[in-house]
Amino acid sequence: MAYDMHGDWDRTTGALHHCPLEPEIRGFVQGWIQDGFPANKLVLAVPAFGRSFTLTSQPVGSGIGQAVSGGGTAGAMSNESGLLDYGEVSWVACVFM
Repeated sequence: MAYDMHGDWDRTTGALHHCPLEPEIRGFVQGWIQDGFPANKLVLAVPAFGRSFTLTSQPVGSGIGQAVSGGGTAGAMSNESGLLDYGEVSWVACVFM
């Protein structure tokens, strides 16, 4: 399982992902296989949720490293500050992308 690398506990925004498939996860999986663990016995769980932040000022550049004061507005389905569940992430992607 891959776990959050960033969230509302941070003081600044980090990398805009929480499951670094490249190079970390790929390296771990390849390492297990190279050490003799059967590939067909490995199960990789990838998170399907999003994190949001409340910025303390207008963003500059890419948005990475911006000062934050906590999690963003709670999602309608997740009902938790700074957390959007899969359905909410899908909706945002459809509307804004």
